[in-house]
Amino acid sequence: MTTETADFAFERLDHFQLDIPAGAEDECRAFWVGVLGMTELAKPPVLAARGGCCQP
Repeated sequence: MTTETADFAFERLDHFQLDIPAGAEDECRAFWVGVLGMTELAKPPVLAARGGCCQP
């Protein structure tokens, strides 16, 4: 059996969802906002209790 990999790149990312440990929000935010340069957005109230929201 052989394994082949395709060379590809994402042109754009619509959305993603991450599961992080409770209490790790600041560390996650430091990476996505501080390192990757994303902008944190306010989430709709119905979703706000469940974490943050970022855009590139």
